[in-house]
Amino acid sequence: LRGWNALERRGHKLTGARDGLAWPAVDAAEEQSMRQAVQRLRFPRAYLDFLERDSLRERSGLPLAFGGCWFSGGGWLDPRALAGAQLATAGVTARYGQRVDRIECRDGSWHAFDDSGRSLGTAPALVLVNSHDAERLVPGLCRLRRIRGQLSRIPAALPA
Repeated sequence: LRGWNALERRGHKLTGARDGLAWPAVDAAEEQSMRQAVQRLRFPRAYLDFLERDSLRERSGLPLAFGGCWFSGGGWLDPRALAGAQLATAGVTARYGQRVDRIECRDGSWHAFDDSGRSLGTAPALVLVNSHDAERLVPGLCRLRRIRGQLSRIPAALPA
């Protein structure tokens, strides 16, 4: 959230809301596991709380089958707006609307190619802002679980 605030102070308009974030359990076993974890962790309730189904439904407005975690200081943010603001702040020009078929790192530079093998560009750094499709471009880089709002940071140097 500090990063979100800093970007807004720099004049970037970020679409989103900071009205809490629900992480509902998918079944009774996960619900119990979450309940126990929240009890063990003892975070301040203003940061993380476990809410039973009806309370979590009321707070989130979602038709939930189970309770789960509630992050009262959390929220959601449009990832494209966030990435664009971060890149602009770093002086990087973003390129959208082009499908990248593959990437390569050669001689200290990243190369992006389309499906015909045509070069789309070369740069000393590469930022993938393509959700779960990152696994297609860099298989085995990291395990991604499809979670709305997930951000993953990967070290700049990839293993050979």
